[in-house]
Amino acid sequence: MEGSTSDAPRGIYACSQQLIDWRHVVRRLQTVDSLQSLFELPGRRQSDRAGNSTEFREIRHWQPGDNPRSIDWRVSARRADLMVRQYQDTRECPLYLIVDQRARMFFGSTDRFKSVTALDIAAILSWLAHTDDDRVGGQVFGVEPAQWRCSKGKQRLLQWLQQLVQSNLQLDAGCRDANDIDAGIRTAIAAAPVGARVAFISDFGQRSPHTLGLLSQLAATTRLALFAVSDPLERALSLRGRLGVSNGRQKTSIWFDRSLRRQLRQASEASDVQLNQWCEDSGVRLHRLSTADRADEGIITARQGRTG
Repeated sequence: MEGSTSDAPRGIYACSQQLIDWRHVVRRLQTVDSLQSLFELPGRRQSDRAGNSTEFREIRHWQPGDNPRSIDWRVSARRADLMVRQYQDTRECPLYLIVDQRARMFFGSTDRFKSVTALDIAAILSWLAHTDDDRVGGQVFGVEPAQWRCSKGKQRLLQWLQQLVQSNLQLDAGCRDANDIDAGIRTAIAAAPVGARVAFISDFGQRSPHTLGLLSQLAATTRLALFAVSDPLERALSLRGRLGVSNGRQKTSIWFDRSLRRQLRQASEASDVQLNQWCEDSGVRLHRLSTADRADEGIITARQGRTG
């Protein structure tokens, strides 16, 4: 499926104009640490890297985990409270996006599919990086894999967004994945610039025993943050009775009883706990976003430190 996206059903497929229009919303999201706040754990001091340069950003209240050497004792004495001087890294930090467009992302019970929400998030992050004059690039994995070299410029960004849309348009009820989540991570390990901010946007379903180990390798050389997309129906599991299902070619039905709902809920909760624990142990930010919310609202919630 190629060509114009103007006739694509809204919410089921993304369209180029939709991703371009997020640039207007980014103006109210942008602050001096728009992207950094999404990738750095609260109170964690960013490690120095060779070639870094820093400039003063602000005086703020001390938080647990701050380096004691950053305390400004003169200001603290005046305000009768511990205050720290915060600096920002002025070296360019590319943004590398890993965008999940597997067949399982072609699902949604509200206004938009998980696959569309993932592209909205990717577009917002891309525009934020563009306004910071950072290079933007990444990859799509799933039904229609694609890679994009990190680069600058509005024209290149528009081409990247168009690539995302073209991959999204390959999804349908009978599509099959060309690669899986582990293949996507392996590609990122090889392609993501060292020290880059890496935004992994996925539902993180169908993980293998190797997935978290591969994520650890990626986190060792980049500033990794996970953006987990879910749909309310997946968490509510309120379906009852006989449920028709299809893979696009064949149809059947299953009896959705209390026992099956309990098994699915337990499996989902165990997967969430495992991912939460890995992120906590690895010092990686995890943001949970829903298809029921606008992507920009989800990003605002994430920046405020709430995971939803």
